[in-house]
Amino acid sequence: MLAEVYAGGVPAALQTVDRPLLAIAGEKEPGEIRRSLTALGKRMPQARLHLAPGMHHIWSIEDVELFNATLRAWFDEGRPEERLLPFGGNRA
Repeated sequence: MLAEVYAGGVPAALQTVDRPLLAIAGEKEPGEIRRSLTALGKRMPQARLHLAPGMHHIWSIEDVELFNATLRAWFDEGRPEERLLPFGGNRA
């Protein structure tokens, strides 16, 4: 999966998902990750693309409170957490 992401692509298994998808990368991730988010948005129109502000790949432990609030907002209300930054090409 990482090989596909670093190549700027979308893992094949994700392309079969037809449900809403929340994809989040840390704002300080390498460019390869941003390219993969862009590719994901093109292939999965239902994807909501966001960045965790000021965070790296391990943002779930860099800001545990934000991570938990993100899960609560998505699972309980079907929306991205308001502190996440929208990523280019996002859909409403």
